[in-house]
Amino acid sequence: MRRRFTERYRKLSPNMSDKEAGGSGMSNAAARSSARVSRSVLAILDLLNSLMLLAAGTGFASFAIAAVLTVTDIIGRQIGWPIVGIVDLVQLCVLGGAWLVIPYAFLKGSHVGVDLLVQLLPPTFNHFFKVLANLAAAVLLSLMLGACIEVYSRQVLFGDRSQQLGIPITWYWLPLLTGVVLSILAVLLSVLNPVFEKKSAL
Repeated sequence: MRRRFTERYRKLSPNMSDKEAGGSGMSNAAARSSARVSRSVLAILDLLNSLMLLAAGTGFASFAIAAVLTVTDIIGRQIGWPIVGIVDLVQLCVLGGAWLVIPYAFLKGSHVGVDLLVQLLPPTFNHFFKVLANLAAAVLLSLMLGACIEVYSRQVLFGDRSQQLGIPITWYWLPLLTGVVLSILAVLLSVLNPVFEKKSAL
């Protein structure tokens, strides 16, 4: 995914400088400015993509830790050495892992969906409904983020903790909030991606 963004925006930069500067009489300074903008967009997209990959990797690691802890606790119980607070630890790992992986699923478009009817439409309508679906997802995620921030603020105020180990409940909310924010960015990138892809083909 990162390589695809990089190739597309590097391709976009020379096209803008050649066509717009030569064909429409744009000055060399304006052409260089346009190229700098393209490179800036590329850098931002690479940074966001790297953040989502890092979040996904952290999520997979959390799932692995939860699995190892569960197996170790099962074995430990057989010899009288159970892991203290196993429920709190596994819940934290699973919750964090799930929400940290979701943004990458949005970025790759790998969520489960039914597109049988959409695929039968002409390409123009197909693209329109995909963009509409992504925008609807961004709106829904934004509403979720607002509701989550409100609940998170109450948890900070009350100072609730888990039952076994006394882990602050806010720790459970941090990966959730991170995942929702990155999911919104991933959906917006999915909307912008075809736009720049079309420009790079000009």
